[in-house]
Formats: sequence, C-alpha cells, structure tokens
Amino acid sequence: MKTSHPTATIGPDSRGIRQSETSALIHDPGAAPAQRWKLIWFQYLNANLTS
Repeated sequence: MKTSHPTATIGPDSRGIRQSETSALIHDPGAAPAQRWKLIWFQYLNANLTS
C-alpha cells in the first residue's frame, strides 16, 4: 500500500501558517542514555491564514 505525505498537494504559493505545539517532554530513566528524553509535538497547517 502506497501512502503520500498529507501535505504533498499543498503548492509553494499556497497561503497558510504552519503551527507547532509542544505537548509533552518525557524523561524515561530506564531507556538508553541517548534515548531518555522524548519530545511529543504536533504540526499542522492553518490554510488561508496569513497572520
């Protein structure tokens, strides 16, 4: 099954603002040292929004 990126059809001249929200920063002391911090965030596009 082939899937495409959800923003693949948005052209470079489209109007909108990309929003990013940090939802959680999690510390996992049982994980490997390089993987102990986990960041969960969301990105979405507000179409036709310019400011």
